Amino acid sequence: AMLLLTFGGSDPQGLTVRAEQALAGLPAEVELVAVTGPAFSHGEELQAARSALPRPLRLVSEASGAHIADLMLEADLVLCSGGMTVYEIAALGTPGLVLAQNAREDARMRAFARHGTIEYLGLGSEVPEAELGAAALRLLGDAARRGEMSARGRALVDGLGAARAAEVVLANARS
Repeated sequence: AMLLLTFGGSDPQGLTVRAEQALAGLPAEVELVAVTGPAFSHGEELQAARSALPRPLRLVSEASGAHIADLMLEADLVLCSGGMTVYEIAALGTPGLVLAQNAREDARMRAFARHGTIEYLGLGSEVPEAELGAAALRLLGDAARRGEMSARGRALVDGLGAARAAEVVLANARS
């Protein structure tokens, strides 16, 4: 199984480091992959935590030109914050476990979680590491639930929003 960690371009709360520490006890067969964005400022903390881990963590930099969508598609579960990623993984059919970066994301994710495509844990700075680790383990061990989350995501977000928006703009431009 593969668990992908991605907390946006800058990860202001350092949730990548927190999540990495919380997931250290996952079974060895779970591959941990973390994506860091161009404005990620917790590199030293991440390296220190990574070297103390009893398991490997594959680190992927967005700047390396890696195809994040491919990683999202390959992942069995994505651990992310409550930004655009939740819509991207829904469209790809990948279930998500979400930690909010701030109060705005918190409110949005409480509502979004009702669609059943993600499990929302709360503000990332407040969720205990043990709770995060347990939630990830529970979801990774429940293929049926992940399958249901995947189907709900694909039904909710078809990825054609930009095309529909362009049609509206073009229709209004003609009238």
